[in-house]
Amino acid sequence: MNYQQPHFVILLFGKGENWKEQGNDLAAHAAYYHRLREEGKMIFSGKLMSRPEKIMMVRVDSDTELEAMITNDPGVREQVLEVVEAIPFKFLPKGLYEE
Repeated sequence: MNYQQPHFVILLFGKGENWKEQGNDLAAHAAYYHRLREEGKMIFSGKLMSRPEKIMMVRVDSDTELEAMITNDPGVREQVLEVVEAIPFKFLPKGLYEE
């Protein structure tokens, strides 16, 4: 990507190399994104119903900020989770087919 202006990104999180089927401690990961939500950076999160990944939308000012956000995520850093896809997203306030 090369988006240097503010934009939204949908992050898809999957199981990382150190994922255990039971007993994963994701408290630090959750606290990290809770803080980002308070800062207005994390917009929403949830679970996809048709795929195993978790989803999160974030607002960043640049790709550099996005890379730092992912790198500083405790779940990613500990390789319990991994970002399997990062999708740039643009809201269309006038409707689905109008820019």
